Amino acid sequence: MPAATPGRRLAAVIAAALAVHLALAARFDFVCDDAYISFRYARHLAEGSGLTFNPGESPPVEGFSNLLWVLWMSLFEVLGVAPEAASRVTSVLCGAVLIALVARFLHRRFPADSRPALAGALCLAAMPPFAVWSTGGLETMAFALACFAAFERLSLDPHRPRGVAAGLCAAAAALLRADGAMWAFAMIAVAALPIVRGGGAVLRRQVLIAAAIVALVTIAQFDWRHEYFGEWLPNTARVKTGMSSLRLGRGFDYVATFLLVVPLAAAVPVAAAVARGGAAPLLALQSAAVFAVACAYSVTTGGDFMPMGRFLVVAMPFVAVLFAIVFERFARHRAAWPVAGACLVSLVLASFDVPLASSALADRFHFRGNRPTRSTEVEMWRESRDNAAEWKALGRALSLTTKPGESIVFGNVGAIGYETELKIHDLYGLVSPEVARREARPVRASPGHDHGVSPEFFFAQKPTYLTAYLLRPGDTPVDGPPPGWTKATWESKVEIVVKPLPPGQGFDAGTEVHIFKLKW
Repeated sequence: MPAATPGRRLAAVIAAALAVHLALAARFDFVCDDAYISFRYARHLAEGSGLTFNPGESPPVEGFSNLLWVLWMSLFEVLGVAPEAASRVTSVLCGAVLIALVARFLHRRFPADSRPALAGALCLAAMPPFAVWSTGGLETMAFALACFAAFERLSLDPHRPRGVAAGLCAAAAALLRADGAMWAFAMIAVAALPIVRGGGAVLRRQVLIAAAIVALVTIAQFDWRHEYFGEWLPNTARVKTGMSSLRLGRGFDYVATFLLVVPLAAAVPVAAAVARGGAAPLLALQSAAVFAVACAYSVTTGGDFMPMGRFLVVAMPFVAVLFAIVFERFARHRAAWPVAGACLVSLVLASFDVPLASSALADRFHFRGNRPTRSTEVEMWRESRDNAAEWKALGRALSLTTKPGESIVFGNVGAIGYETELKIHDLYGLVSPEVARREARPVRASPGHDHGVSPEFFFAQKPTYLTAYLLRPGDTPVDGPPPGWTKATWESKVEIVVKPLPPGQGFDAGTEVHIFKLKW
């Protein structure tokens, strides 16, 4: 029987990795609440109201950090396709393309042996953060794809780097996230490392072309943002940036938590550095540099509240490349596949919440300051999934029991905002610039919650409702004041309006919405 051709071997590698990818993407299938913020902007754009969260704002507030993703979702809103489905399908497909790109890249770098490509592709597909953010509703996977593609276009063929294609991919990254331009230039800089080590003029010219494309797109975006929103930076940047020792410590704990969940991510750069003499020392340096940048960026920004190291997903393709490099170095050893197999199994176990580190050690790096105790990252994913579904149901209930033009004070504004046309006063400031602009004293808070305010902050604007709860038969009503409120203040300000919900609207019999109406 003739040996398989290189093309067939590559196809088999990709097929094996895609099987793992699809299985784990289905296991973690969800939409997070923040995704609905983008969906609301996309719907308003599709309806002709422009890029606005609360229609009628002048100027509108840029409460999203993923312009290209919002534009992409608006196309589905025009077509009448639910953005929950469109976003998840898009992300899964982006993940599949990214796996194929990584596999092809490794296949080209190690043409004599398809095993490193298989090891790297399986490593990427099995990575818990890659699996979790293969859905989620946000731009995370599309952004990771754009970043790796920018690097790959300059690095796949050392003799024919493709500067225009790399620049377009990097420009997509710059438009996909508010911090995308930084990452776009980082990808180009990492791809340009051979120039430092004596690379040719061809690569230098193509790197300059790619960088010029990103620079032009970035300048155009800044100019458009200032013209449209009246700001040079998105409102979300005010909420999520700022330097303090508390924020840096939280960012360090964020990275440490990730490395306890996925210790392989820390092990492979070390192993690649120790395993001298491999076939791709420069590629190992480039990949390790991307992972180091991702960790440093996560520390300086204070991390992220969402589950499973979302800020580090962009580096996972490069961790997979490092895994392949280490595997190639030891491929002739009898223990190579058993060790590699054990590493891959450890990734899958982490996806099913099997602890790879002691609970006491993990507790030491608890970084979500608004939670008294640590939850595992899988528990946080499950909570994010369930909370978004619950808030979506509450939003539907409010859409049946409130009037357009009324307003509500709330902290989790995504799904509730998408399901209603209520004006939202955001306790955490993502869509409320008056919160984002305030000088916030550094406190131990969860990432993204540093500027949080109490409901009274908005009372000068006389909101209609303070908050609302969906109560099913057997649930205990919430009828007392929030922390810090006196009973007298509570009773003078709040009237609890109880509205039964008809089963015909998708609610169980006996379900009620309790709306806390403010009295002025």
